[in-house]
Amino acid sequence: MTCSYIELVDEIIRANPRYVGITAMTHSISSAATVARLIKEKKKDIFIILGGVHISAVPEATLEKYAECFDVGVIGEGEETIIDLLKAIECGTPLED
Repeated sequence: MTCSYIELVDEIIRANPRYVGITAMTHSISSAATVARLIKEKKKDIFIILGGVHISAVPEATLEKYAECFDVGVIGEGEETIIDLLKAIECGTPLED
């Protein structure tokens, strides 16, 4: 079963998350950005984290092009970074630290 972007976003909004993680390879970055943009249009306070091969390969270009879609990009293995990232966000620690 496939669903539309709108159905996916509606399901995410119903779950009422504080954070949403999206992974994208280069061939799917525009779809990931579309989903993220639709989420932000419905609920701006959801923090959207981008991970995956594309952001790891071209981080600056990706965040410049899709700045309005993603709050932060994780370079490398997100599984190793996500806990520290969420703790920093919760504590208000600058992400540069």
